[in-house]
Amino acid sequence: MIDLRRIALLATLLFSVVAYGIEYLPDSKAFSATSLAVSPDGERLVSGYIDNTIKVWSLLDGRLIHNLSFNSTWVTSVAVSSDGKMGIAGYDDGIIIVWDLLTGKKIKSLSSHTSAVNDLIVTEDGKTLYSCSSDATVKIWSLSSLSFIRTLRGHSGSVHSIVDWPEQNRLYSASEDGTLRIWDTSSGQQVKVIRAEIGSLTAVSMDRERTVLQSCEYDNGPQLGCHRDSYFK
Repeated sequence: MIDLRRIALLATLLFSVVAYGIEYLPDSKAFSATSLAVSPDGERLVSGYIDNTIKVWSLLDGRLIHNLSFNSTWVTSVAVSSDGKMGIAGYDDGIIIVWDLLTGKKIKSLSSHTSAVNDLIVTEDGKTLYSCSSDATVKIWSLSSLSFIRTLRGHSGSVHSIVDWPEQNRLYSASEDGTLRIWDTSSGQQVKVIRAEIGSLTAVSMDRERTVLQSCEYDNGPQLGCHRDSYFK
C-alpha cells in the first residue's frame, strides 16, 4: 500500500535539509524517516526513524540538538506539545514516550495500545493527547497529568489518522476498515460513521477554518474527497 504520509514527510525532511542546512543525515538517514513534527514556534523539527531514534533539529541554524533513543521498536509517529517543551513519540509496539525537548530526557512511558501507534495529536490548549493505533482503537490521554483517560472503540481495522475539532468536542478517525468515525471527545461516544466509497481510509485532515474535511482512500490508487462542514458535524 502506498503510504502518502511517508511520501509527504520525506519530501518535507529533504526540503529541510536544503532550506535549513540540517547537517546529520549519514547512511541515507532521510530515507529511514517515519514521522515529522514541527514545534508551534517553528524553531524545532522533530523526526522519528526506523532505528528507534528521535532527532530534534534547530530550524534556525540546522543543528542537531538531541538524538533521543529508547530500547524499543521503530518510531511510527511524533508530535510536539503546544508549548514546544515536550516531544511525544509513538512506537511500533504500541508504547508512547513523552520526552523533554529542552533536556533530551525521557519524562514518561504511556502504555495502553497493543500495536503500532500510527498518529498523535496534541490539542491546542496543550492539555490532551489523542493517539490511534493498528490495534483498531483511539485513545485519549491527559498531558497535564500524563495519564490515560479513555479508549474509543468501534473500528474493525487499523486506525491510520486522526484530526480534532476542539470547539465542537469532536475527533475524526480514518481507518483501514473503510470508515471515517466521528467521536464526542467529552463523552467518548461515537457520533457518526461515514463509509468510504472504495478501499480503506489512510488519512484525514481539516482546514484551519473548519469548513472542509479531507480524507484519503486507497484501493488501486489514492483518491481525495472533500466534505463541507454541514456533512461532517
